[in-house]
Amino acid sequence: MNKLKNFLALGIGLVLATILLEVGLSVYNPFPIRMKNGNLFLPVNRTFTFENRHIPGLDSIITIYNNHLGFRGPDLPTNLAQHLSMIAIGGSTTECRFIADGEDWVALLQKRLTKKLDRPLWMNNAGLAGNSTFGHRILLQQHIAKLKPDYALYLIGINEILRSDDFKDDLAIQTNRTFSKQDWLKKNSEIALMINNIRRSIKAYTIESGHGRKVLELEHRPHHEINFLEIDSTIQQHQVFITAYKKRLTLLLKETIGYGIQPIVLTQPLLFGDNIDASSGVDLSTVASRFEYGQRYWEILENYNDITREVCGELNIPLIDFACLMPKNSDYFYDSMHFNKAGAQKVSEVLENEILPILLDNYAFE
Repeated sequence: MNKLKNFLALGIGLVLATILLEVGLSVYNPFPIRMKNGNLFLPVNRTFTFENRHIPGLDSIITIYNNHLGFRGPDLPTNLAQHLSMIAIGGSTTECRFIADGEDWVALLQKRLTKKLDRPLWMNNAGLAGNSTFGHRILLQQHIAKLKPDYALYLIGINEILRSDDFKDDLAIQTNRTFSKQDWLKKNSEIALMINNIRRSIKAYTIESGHGRKVLELEHRPHHEINFLEIDSTIQQHQVFITAYKKRLTLLLKETIGYGIQPIVLTQPLLFGDNIDASSGVDLSTVASRFEYGQRYWEILENYNDITREVCGELNIPLIDFACLMPKNSDYFYDSMHFNKAGAQKVSEVLENEILPILLDNYAFE
């Protein structure tokens, strides 16, 4: 009898604790909620400070600020129509969360382009760590479309690899339809929302082996023999994801154009591939990476990049083959794909030369 009473008391206590936690989280949630009931929430007018103790090429104290739009960069000017306007959209390689304000490649690119144009340029960084074309569409629909910038600059690729995990979640979160009790909880429970967002954040920061967690240290990594038959077999396993990516990208770019925004698309660069690292002398094709060794990782990513090239060709959208233009040099990266401060400088230099002709072809500057 006492055991039953204790069991009931425990059950009642858990129910009350859950209710209190739900109420508390509805008032204040210490974990930023990006998605809730189909809405994408951005960190508006917020300053973030990070302490870096182990990653070379980055500042020891990093401060970034999200403006009144929730993006990085200058606030929206009152006379936006008099400006040429551009918003950069992508994942963590666009956001550059661990590079201080004014030193991320988007800010540096704005400075470079401004010097070459006879018209003011307003440019913002709308990169979100872990975001793929799933998230880019929501960002476009709920935040970018109403701003109607002249250009949307998309850096797409790395977060599309094996990307199917968000599909059921996105359907449940983005619509009012309920597919299951679990989906209902993801839409209506503060606790479930918090757990789901923490899970997504963890996935976003572990999608690559090293983002903000360990030094690149190419010289200390093991090497693997290249097996092209194995690479071909792996790529075949990716075909279902690659095909789905083509459909998502096509829809995203068509929607962008439909909103009266001109997309410019960048393919995704990677440190690893069929090269020798100019800084360390390490063979980037055989060195250990996320997909066992560099050549395999690069070949997989290039198949997604090929889809980007194909779609842009079909839709006649300006494409910058950034994957081929960005040097494979560890001086510019702090892991396989994220840029350090020197890398951000190099990115802005490379993109200036590619984007400027596109802008000049579309606008007559007096």
